[in-house]
Amino acid sequence: MFDWLFKLRARKLAIRRHYRLNGVTIDAKIACEGHFIPVTMRDVSQRGARTHVPHGHPPTNTVWLHWHGFEKMARVAWSNDDECGLHFASPLSLEELDKILAAQEEQA
Repeated sequence: MFDWLFKLRARKLAIRRHYRLNGVTIDAKIACEGHFIPVTMRDVSQRGARTHVPHGHPPTNTVWLHWHGFEKMARVAWSNDDECGLHFASPLSLEELDKILAAQEEQA
């Protein structure tokens, strides 16, 4: 009788699993208006990343995030004094996310 409800919940869980934040510590750079800003990625998911910006104010527009051979165009979704949340223009594939997380584990 409630089979559709169980299927809906299972689908929502699968979506959450793919887009959940994964805690990382990865040195990266944000390219913004001709400047490179050193940042540290703190969380990453298929859809975006949270970055710590140690020097100056977080950018407030479209940027390119560069790290370990990857680069992604992103929109600054939010920012505060020393962090910003980036929403990737195109999501990372599961394979790309797995490579990033595997590299993070090797560094630890």
